[in-house]
Amino acid sequence: MGFRVAWPEAFVKECEGQPIKNVVLGSSRGERSGDLVVTSYGLEGTPIYFAGTEGRVRLDLKPDLTEAQVLERLVGGKEKLSPIRAAQKRLGLGQAAHALLFHLLPRELQREAPRLAGAIKNFSLELLERQPLDEAISSSGGVHWMEVDDTAQLRRAPGVWLAGEMLDWDAPTGGFLLQACVSQGFMAGKAVARYLEDLHGQG
Repeated sequence: MGFRVAWPEAFVKECEGQPIKNVVLGSSRGERSGDLVVTSYGLEGTPIYFAGTEGRVRLDLKPDLTEAQVLERLVGGKEKLSPIRAAQKRLGLGQAAHALLFHLLPRELQREAPRLAGAIKNFSLELLERQPLDEAISSSGGVHWMEVDDTAQLRRAPGVWLAGEMLDWDAPTGGFLLQACVSQGFMAGKAVARYLEDLHGQG
């Protein structure tokens, strides 16, 4: 699900609905590349879904360049530009990525090329509360694995099987999540078929 970010009003007015393309997001869970989308309340997108929890994250807005290469582009060129203007013109940043720098960084940092290069490679954001559960693409939590047998049948309620996000597990949104849910459903379905055959045989 998406997360709320305390955006300045001017940033939302300029960038709502805009993508922040080709970034690497780092969090306590590791790193994930992809695209983000700016919303009125915060951010959506695969890297945010991977982060999965509130707290501070960092964005690499130019993952294809080293910090030294970013700095070289900020200060290079024949045309004399301020660092923040050079970031827009020489780095190929999209509208939303450049607006992040312009609206969220202190003005003094925008005027110092080395510090601006560092921010481009390590832009810090605070993810606040999650969006409501009814807006979630996928969820974590559920019935603990100790409560089911090796066919995912509830130990306390024989004849009831669980699969997918009814169980306490989660996976990256997309193909991994779908494949695991389908595989668990297949396993549970085979167990249900055997259970029904046994009942029929007993009848």
